[in-house]
Amino acid sequence: MQAIKSLVVFMGILIVAGIGLLGYGLYSKRAHLGEPAATPQAAQPIPAFAAPPQALPQAVPPAQPGARPGQIAGGWERAPGMAPPAPLRPFDTLSLGEPAGSTVRTYQVSGSVLVLEVVGGGKPARFIAVDLNAGAIIGRLVPTDAP
Repeated sequence: MQAIKSLVVFMGILIVAGIGLLGYGLYSKRAHLGEPAATPQAAQPIPAFAAPPQALPQAVPPAQPGARPGQIAGGWERAPGMAPPAPLRPFDTLSLGEPAGSTVRTYQVSGSVLVLEVVGGGKPARFIAVDLNAGAIIGRLVPTDAP
């Protein structure tokens, strides 16, 4: 009987200590309540089409100290001398020239270049790069077997 009383007292102490630690944790985090939680960065997929490095805008990371992980302090700015991206201009319907039964599996946009992964239609998977400013197909990448 004495062992049961000791166990009950010990469990009571653990419960009180746990509630105390929970209260302390909430008290110490009260300044950050209402702020979005920092999310871990997911692995970035390899782009299907990579523009030459000189065509990509260069960014200068913020120089303000004290930023928490996932927070951009002051935002990102273009490197000196970099022109802003040209606005996209409208264009008429663009035919990809793919056979019936072809579907777009994935797509990715980088600046004014749209890359489509097209499958089906009796052909192997292929990539089509489209210039959204000109409304024209830049090129096609078709994987084939090596000779």
